[in-house]
Amino acid sequence: MADYHILDCSHRKDEVRVAYHIPVPAETNMAEKTLASCLTETEGFTGASAVPGLEPTEAAQIAGGEVCEHVFTVKFSANLTDNQKRLEVEMVYSDLLAVVQSRIREKFRFWGFSGSIT
Repeated sequence: MADYHILDCSHRKDEVRVAYHIPVPAETNMAEKTLASCLTETEGFTGASAVPGLEPTEAAQIAGGEVCEHVFTVKFSANLTDNQKRLEVEMVYSDLLAVVQSRIREKFRFWGFSGSIT
């Protein structure tokens, strides 16, 4: 699985649109549901990717909630080298990884939990 896919680049070469693929933590919540299954149960979840021609295994991971996709535009100085631009794109991924995984854990902490008071 690729961590990111470049979707397009501006004609001025100062920004790229990137699909970042963030692994959903392989954990269960308070209701013993996997976080991946919680994600697939959310309203509006389509399991679709913005990446054209995505490999079937990667597409299946997104459809199954094992990976979530976030599309962002990364802007940088047009004067940077291609390698520096690649590093900027990868730094955004590193920042997103912890934030998105933390938000997934928090959002689905009690998802599907039910109980009775006697």
